Amino acid sequence: MSVASLLMNISTFLFFIASFPQLRRTYKNRKNLKDLSLANFFISWVACLIMGVVGYLIGAWITVGIEFWHVIYNGATLYWLLKYRKK
Repeated sequence: MSVASLLMNISTFLFFIASFPQLRRTYKNRKNLKDLSLANFFISWVACLIMGVVGYLIGAWITVGIEFWHVIYNGATLYWLLKYRKK
């Protein structure tokens, strides 16, 4: 495992751990997400896709798995933002 792969796996794991409190809060308040930015979560969703691809290319398998989770999490948040957005 290269140093880049190791560092990417460590940072991705830390990001993964940090996402759980936000996920809990987002799910709990999913019908009132007026303070969350649709653009921010869309950009985060794209960034997670790219990081997953980079993880695959350098062989950082923890990154690939966790970024797959983040794609689902950010996708769910985008869904809730669009579904419950006030018209």
